[in-house]
Amino acid sequence: MKKKIISLLLTGVMIISMTACGSAGEDKKPAAEKNVQTEENAAKEEDSGQAEETEPEAAGELSAQEQALKQREENGDNICGGREVTITVLTKDAINDARGIANTKIFEMFMEEHPNVTIVDESASGTAFDEKFTTGVATGKMPDFVQNYGVSQIWPLVQQGKVVDLQPFMELDTDWSDNLTHIETLDGLWTFEDKGVDGVYAVIRDLYCMGLFYNVQLFEEYGLEVPETLQEFEAVCDEFLKHDIIPMPLGANTVWRGGHMYTTLAMAMYGGSLEDDLTGRKQKWTDEQMLSVFQKLKEWQEKGYFGPNIASMDYTMEKTYFLEGQAAMLCDASWFIQQIDQDKWPEGTIGFAAFPYDGDKPELKGSTMGGQNGAYSVFDSGDPDRIEATIALAEYHTSPEITEYKIDAYGGIFPVKTSRTIADMQPIWADYEKVLNQCTDLRIGFEFYDLYPELETTVRNSILGMFAGESPEEATAQIQKLLDSNE
Repeated sequence: MKKKIISLLLTGVMIISMTACGSAGEDKKPAAEKNVQTEENAAKEEDSGQAEETEPEAAGELSAQEQALKQREENGDNICGGREVTITVLTKDAINDARGIANTKIFEMFMEEHPNVTIVDESASGTAFDEKFTTGVATGKMPDFVQNYGVSQIWPLVQQGKVVDLQPFMELDTDWSDNLTHIETLDGLWTFEDKGVDGVYAVIRDLYCMGLFYNVQLFEEYGLEVPETLQEFEAVCDEFLKHDIIPMPLGANTVWRGGHMYTTLAMAMYGGSLEDDLTGRKQKWTDEQMLSVFQKLKEWQEKGYFGPNIASMDYTMEKTYFLEGQAAMLCDASWFIQQIDQDKWPEGTIGFAAFPYDGDKPELKGSTMGGQNGAYSVFDSGDPDRIEATIALAEYHTSPEITEYKIDAYGGIFPVKTSRTIADMQPIWADYEKVLNQCTDLRIGFEFYDLYPELETTVRNSILGMFAGESPEEATAQIQKLLDSNE
């Protein structure tokens, strides 16, 4: 079930506002005596919590995962029976950004409740995260609690038995699993029945869809309507260019921006069937459909829709163009909302709309990039105590109480039942919810559904190379070459 029907996504999901940090958790103060350790600090300690790899269990003995399940049932809130344990975390949230700061607070609150557990936070953003993750996949040694994006990133480790199956733990703790509303959407990314492997291998981080943020004043000033189709989008872009306004900047030097842009456009032009065909090897990246997506991106670049020098423009500059009123639109998602200064951009000055679709294919209305904004998996260190403690952290991190803390800290759309309602939202979240509810087919980057971890880097670097001067044919050929060499 690769189609992500939004009614499944949003059953019980509460959409929330980004307000000042801490109102949901003010009665919980982190323990002053025990702080989250960074990777550097942990490396200085003799016991960093990295257990030696264990020998395969003898016949009749419990595996580390089975023992952890048994301990979880026996110990309850007394994690590991009070034994000291160190676990490691790797997310893509920089420790000093809004999500990272909130994560640090969450980890501190968890350790306050469970003083025998020490958390070492190895989180990093951008290429630093990618390097750590790639190293972990190559060596088979991952941190305990890791953010990832599905098949291409974790399938090799699932095959090796290195990723913990969460389903038995969900069945054990129904107070936890009954509050999760996203299980159906894991199919194709974190469940692998089609590959002969049962189980659930992640809990979703949060939910999103790509769309158009737009400057309401600029549209009103030039008498333009927010475009619904790609044809209308191009007409609007041409009109803004006449007035020296960047239609929709793209910070392609931040390579995930190009990755998001091609996926969003591919969904607008062909829908999720293109991803199905690429992953199922019914089409190649060099075939007509995906090649036409790359050609359209190149065409928009050459027309100036994305702004000047996009191969050297990064995401920060892209946002600056928009937030300083030099650009009319921004193709982005929920994480951008927390960066809007409400004093400078009061209610009604920035809107959000669905990304345009091919007007000749009305059935594609509701198709865009989106779904799960990553997920958290638990990796098997071979140490039952570490697995047990990490499962407890996963339960805590996705509980209603901590979800509401995240709501106040940085906002987002979470597949966890909470007491929040639409009344708690700042106005732009209402626009966002409306668009998300109208989505019928959502896919994350097509490269994440494939089997090869290298595909993500190859796709995104090929897109950057195209924006730097290579042709669409050369860019798609580089991607297909990787796949052909692995077949």
